[in-house]
Amino acid sequence: MGTVVHILGNVSAYEVEFATLTGKTIAVATVLPLQCRPIGHRDINHVREVQAAQSIQRGKAPGIAANLPRPASNSSVQALG
Repeated sequence: MGTVVHILGNVSAYEVEFATLTGKTIAVATVLPLQCRPIGHRDINHVREVQAAQSIQRGKAPGIAANLPRPASNSSVQALG
C-alpha cells in the first residue's frame, strides 16, 4: 500500500510513497494511473519484512520502470534508508 505524494503532468503518473506500518518511508515510485487504485473498505495490509533496499534505475527493472513517463529525477523507484 502506498500514498500518492505528487501528481505528475495532467495526471499522467503519480509519485507514490511506500512506508512500513510504523511509518518509515522505504521507497518512492513513479506509477501510471492504471497501476493503482483507491483503497477499499474491505482491503487489509499484507505484512512481510522488507528486503535490503536498492535503487532501481529506469529501464533496468522488470515491469513498470521501463514504461513510465520520465519523472523529474533520473530513477523511477528510489529506495530510501
